[in-house]
Amino acid sequence: MSSLVCEECGGKLVIVDGGQIVCSSCGLVKGYISIEVRFHKSGSPTYGNPIGSNLSDFRTGLGRLNKRIQSWSGFSIPYRIRQSIEAAARRAGVPTSIIERAKVLYLKSLKRIRGSQMRINLYSLGAAALLTAIWEADNVSPLTIEEMTEIYKELGHRVSSRSLARAVSIVKRFSDVKPSPSMLLKKYIVRITSVLLSQEPIKIRLRKQRNFRRKKVSVDYYKSMIVEEAIILLNKLPLRLRLGKNPYVVAAALVYIAEQQVAKRLEIKPALSQKYVARYTGISEYSIRDNSIVLMRALGFYTSIESTSE
Repeated sequence: MSSLVCEECGGKLVIVDGGQIVCSSCGLVKGYISIEVRFHKSGSPTYGNPIGSNLSDFRTGLGRLNKRIQSWSGFSIPYRIRQSIEAAARRAGVPTSIIERAKVLYLKSLKRIRGSQMRINLYSLGAAALLTAIWEADNVSPLTIEEMTEIYKELGHRVSSRSLARAVSIVKRFSDVKPSPSMLLKKYIVRITSVLLSQEPIKIRLRKQRNFRRKKVSVDYYKSMIVEEAIILLNKLPLRLRLGKNPYVVAAALVYIAEQQVAKRLEIKPALSQKYVARYTGISEYSIRDNSIVLMRALGFYTSIESTSE
C-alpha cells in the first residue's frame, strides 16, 4: 500500500479526470497515467484497468512511477498552492512575469524549510513568495502584508498576518532585490498619492478653489508635486523613523504632510484631511494623526495639525 501514499505529506493518491495522479491531501501532482475509456450503449463511460489487468499490477506500476518522479526534480509546487498563487495574483492584477517569479521564490524557500525544523503554513509561504515578487518589481504598486492576507482569506485560505510576516522573512533571503524600508516607502508614497488624488470628493475640493483654478494647475501635476515633496521629506527623516514603523502608515502620513506643504506654496487650502486619508487608505484616523505629529516634529514643523482633521 505504500505506493498509494504521497511521499511528501502521507496523503492518499487518487486519479482525477484526465489521468492526473494527485495527492488528496496536499494536492501535489505526482504524474499522469493513461486510462482506457469505453462507452456502453447507454452512453455512460467505463474506465479500463490502468497499468495492468488488476489492482496489484496498478500498485506495482504506481510504485515505479513514484521512483521515476523522485529522480525528475526533487521539488515541485503542489497543485493547490500553485492555484492559490495564480488566483491571488489575478486579484492583485499583477503580470505573468511576477507569478512565475513568485513560483521560483516559493520553490527556493520550500527547499530551505524542508531541510530544517521550521514549520510553516504552505499557503502562507506561497503568499509570501507572491508578495516578495511584487515588492521586487519596479512597475507594480506594492501590497502590504495585511492586503495580501485579506486576498488569501477571500480565497478561503487560512493565512494570518503573523504567519505571512514570518514567511516573508524566509522568502526575502532568496530575493535578488532586498526591499529596503526606503524603497517600500517611496513605492507606497506613489501608490497612496495616486489613490487619494483619484477620489472624486478630493478632486471637487481642489476644483472648487478659485486660487487652484486661477493658477491653472492640473490634478495630475498637483499629484506629482505631492509625490516629489513627500520623497524630499522622506529623505530628511531620521533612520529610526524609517525602520521602526509600519512603512504603509508612514507613507500615508508623509503624503498628508507633503500635501499641506505644497498647498501652502500654491496659496490654496489643502484638499487632504486626516479623515479622507484614513478613509481611502484603510488606516485609522488616529494613526494618521499620531504619526503625522511625530514626523512633523522630526522634520522641524511645529505647526499644530489637530485642527485639520475635518
